Amino acid sequence: MTSLRRHFDRLDAWLVATSVIAAMVIALVHCNDDAVCGNGVQEDKEQCDKGALNGVENSGCSSTCTIAALNVAGLQLLVTKLKDEAMGFPGVGCSELGATMQHVVITGPTNIDMTVDCGMSPAYLNHDITPGDYSATVTLLDGSGNPLTKTVSAGTVSATKGQTAMLTANFAQADFLKQDYTGTLFFAPSWGAASTKCDAATPAVTGYGITLKDKNGKLVAGMSTASRKLDGTSGPCFDPGPTGTAEAVAGLTWGHYGITFTGYAGATLAYCKTFDVFSGPGTANATYALTVTGADPDAGVSCP
Repeated sequence: MTSLRRHFDRLDAWLVATSVIAAMVIALVHCNDDAVCGNGVQEDKEQCDKGALNGVENSGCSSTCTIAALNVAGLQLLVTKLKDEAMGFPGVGCSELGATMQHVVITGPTNIDMTVDCGMSPAYLNHDITPGDYSATVTLLDGSGNPLTKTVSAGTVSATKGQTAMLTANFAQADFLKQDYTGTLFFAPSWGAASTKCDAATPAVTGYGITLKDKNGKLVAGMSTASRKLDGTSGPCFDPGPTGTAEAVAGLTWGHYGITFTGYAGATLAYCKTFDVFSGPGTANATYALTVTGADPDAGVSCP
């Protein structure tokens, strides 16, 4: 009897424990069924729960406790210096201008006022701005934080949700407060067609003249490259080609120039063209590849 009693006591204990566990499971299931969206506690089947912030824009959690996409956009700024000042001119870097920083002011639904490195272009300004219309101004600064330029507008763009909008600002020569830069002009002529050497032209070029004038039409005196004078007189045919050794005129005050080529086949004027070129600051300027077209048959011996 004692052994049988012990067996029933163990059975009773097991039944009680099983009942308790079953009650706890039922309670947990019932609790999860009653999960409350908005109590600030992420419960079963809820992706998120930020309480009173549920459904608020950019909280990341919807009013039904599911993940909500943020309503944000990105903004990028591209700043160029003297780009396309003349056809074919590639622009210059910060070092040639003595610029170290750029002050950027963004106006729109999210306002930004920041100073970033001059060489940071394109620069990602912000990936978490409110979508909408944005405009910007940019000022280049020297090493002491003083303005080197006027404040230039970067225009207006529309930043949309999930996208990165681009603002673009270009500094022209007229925007610079400092105007005493000097530079080097590189050029390489070809004749009749791009990359055509003088002896391969039709007719072949046996000699040519170069005239260099400033933006006021005044002849640049005292400038010469090797044996070819920049005063319009004819010298031997120089034949670098656009990919070869270029002519270089150093020490020019930066700015726009008119460079005129006259090509002669014997004593006959066969080619003539004037180009607008830009001598930028420093010596890092790319070479102008200039194609000189045929002379106007009515031009006689003169060249425009």
